[in-house]
Amino acid sequence: DHRDLHLSIRRQRQMCIRDRLAESREQALDRMVEQAEALDANAVIGLQFQTSVVMGGAAEMMAYGTAVVVE
Repeated sequence: DHRDLHLSIRRQRQMCIRDRLAESREQALDRMVEQAEALDANAVIGLQFQTSVVMGGAAEMMAYGTAVVVE
């Protein structure tokens, strides 16, 4: 059925988008940790993620927080 095929394609696209967003979130987190370590921090507090649409079909994922030294 044509409707089933359309639904299947739509689900696959949503899964692909979800996977890419998860990968982007991990990359943003990794970069934040690298920057915190470069400042000799051993923790990040107030961690937040933000996603915004840059242009048609593209988005950016940002992670930010405060690098601190916990003793």
